Amino acid sequence: RRVLTLRPAPPVPRLRRRLGTLLRMGLGDRSQVSLQILGRVLWHAALVGAAAGVVGSLFVAGLELTQVVFLERLAGYLPLRAEGETILAAQHVTRFRPWLLWAIPAIGALAGGAISARFAPETRGGGSDAIIEAFHQHDGVVRRRVPLVKAIASILTLGFGGSGGREGPTMQIGGALGSLVGRYLRVSARERRILLVAGTAAGMAAVFRTPLGAAL
Repeated sequence: RRVLTLRPAPPVPRLRRRLGTLLRMGLGDRSQVSLQILGRVLWHAALVGAAAGVVGSLFVAGLELTQVVFLERLAGYLPLRAEGETILAAQHVTRFRPWLLWAIPAIGALAGGAISARFAPETRGGGSDAIIEAFHQHDGVVRRRVPLVKAIASILTLGFGGSGGREGPTMQIGGALGSLVGRYLRVSARERRILLVAGTAAGMAAVFRTPLGAAL
């Protein structure tokens, strides 16, 4: 003969208390992990911003130094600059030589284009399109050589008098630095894309002197 024993079910209030305790513990752990991830991302982004800002400032200084040497001292041409936006003031401007003014930009453009085509074809053009493509299609991955190649090619092109702006190159240089930092820190693809954006914003802030704009 089998004896069937029925155990009484636990009281409903006790079960509810246990479920509430487990739920609170789960939410607390999840919020703590989220805060840890947020703090890590902000710390990494601050490092990227500082590095991209310094490199962007050095890029602008190298660009102006090249203009002083080849355009002002060699060709005798004084480029127009906004008041207060000059890092290296012109010391001596020689007599204007118009026959050099059309030759120097051509030489710089050929040299910059050759370096880009040979070592990093993705650095051709302004630079903003390449960063947007890396963000959307390559999970924020940029090759290691991109910052150096882009800086040299842009200094040769713009410093020799070529037509173009500084914001595109600094966007690509800063974004590439953010991608490299994310690669060395071995972060996830999502965090690497965030660091790419942080480096891009820092590069723009360096060229325009707008740190608040980078934060926004």
